[in-house]
Amino acid sequence: MGILGIVWKNKKEWEARSPSALYIAVVDCTTGEIKHKDSHHWQDVAEDIRLWPGFTLDEWIITWQVARTANILLCPFHFGTTLTTVTPVVIDTVTEDMTGIGPVVFVTATEQDIRVVHLQPLLDDTSPPFVRVSRIVRKHLDQPNRAGFMKPILEYLWLGGTVQTKAIEDALKAEVAIRGQTWYLVTFNAEENMNEEFEFELPEIGIRKVQGKPYWRFKIAGGHLPLSKLMWKYLFRIQIPANSDPYASFFEDVIVGTYLIAGPTWITVKREASQTIVAAVGLIKKEALGLPEEQARPLRGGALLCLSSTGQVVQECKEEIVEQVELCLVGDTVIGVDRIQRRWRLWCWEPLTGKEQFSTVQWLDESVVHAHVVTNHENSDPQGTQFWLVEERPKGLAVSRRDGQTLEEIEEPITLTGWSLPYALDRPVGEWDWPVKKGLIGYQDALLLIAADEENQMVLYRVEAGTEER
Repeated sequence: MGILGIVWKNKKEWEARSPSALYIAVVDCTTGEIKHKDSHHWQDVAEDIRLWPGFTLDEWIITWQVARTANILLCPFHFGTTLTTVTPVVIDTVTEDMTGIGPVVFVTATEQDIRVVHLQPLLDDTSPPFVRVSRIVRKHLDQPNRAGFMKPILEYLWLGGTVQTKAIEDALKAEVAIRGQTWYLVTFNAEENMNEEFEFELPEIGIRKVQGKPYWRFKIAGGHLPLSKLMWKYLFRIQIPANSDPYASFFEDVIVGTYLIAGPTWITVKREASQTIVAAVGLIKKEALGLPEEQARPLRGGALLCLSSTGQVVQECKEEIVEQVELCLVGDTVIGVDRIQRRWRLWCWEPLTGKEQFSTVQWLDESVVHAHVVTNHENSDPQGTQFWLVEERPKGLAVSRRDGQTLEEIEEPITLTGWSLPYALDRPVGEWDWPVKKGLIGYQDALLLIAADEENQMVLYRVEAGTEER
């Protein structure tokens, strides 16, 4: 039996900034039967609510941020228990509430502990936040729920207490994925090229020259599970000039995103099978929006590549990647959608064949507002041959089942007039700018779709080959 967990909050409460009611439902993916339903009212405004799978099928983990105290709270629970009977774990700040904490980037659970990757901003905006791994030992869950933080001068120590934490990296934005026994961390940050100097102007002083020109860079690192230590790092080739004070101005400077999926199995030169990860990154400076193509091109960039579990580049794609990429794996083929020059395209790439370009490209209808690709098993289906394309249009949704090699429709698409996909009511500072795919899950050759219908009611919709069920 497949289990789907859904967590949400009321839009009117969010708009009014009133104390939040948290709603959760657990649904049988095959029958649509609701196995568990609960709600709970908090004393403060809850933001960035997320639901994560626990260690067992009947366990779920909720994380959210509390606006007033700038804390992250984590709450594990099981079917049959109510949220009112569970005491949340507080992942506290070291910043004395002068800056916020978060967002939560990733949560994973074992029988012994729960590990959380999140961002920790510093007291000022002249440095990037820490990327932290916080470990919650299950046998200590009933103890006083305070985090074991110390001041920033001792950031790199595991500490005692209910929550043990350490900083592993610094970055403005971060993303985590797990493939087999390897975990991957993608970060976005500014890095100085000390071989270049740049000019900037100071009030009442004038123009100054400084060594070390700042550039926006992406980096991916990896290590063995459990989430703790990183063993290798790879710096993406892309580098776009940043402003003279990048950390204070990056919100106004760039639009940035990343997307990770489990890649195909790669056979090394020693004839050994190695697991891979496929990563897409991209950014565009906001000043490039609306500029002619010739002027905009130097102000944007991206990359798409396949990496082994040890950080070796299996293949790099030379096609231009810029914004709003989504990926899935069908067999050994990477299927993707992205937007370039204000129009959406659908494409496939075969990294194991040594190809540097897309094998097939289809431009989608100009009316498409956003496009998504979905397959089974967390967007990677090594045994599959087909995938789902979901197109958001001004008048509703279009859902089509497609071939993983030709990209052609296998059957007539389904049109859901007046329907729309859910969206995030709030976006924390450390979130990526590419919209997050919400409410689309591949399960046993079917597509589970959570959407708002014509009457703005949330509906779980199951689409199978040739059929659909509401």
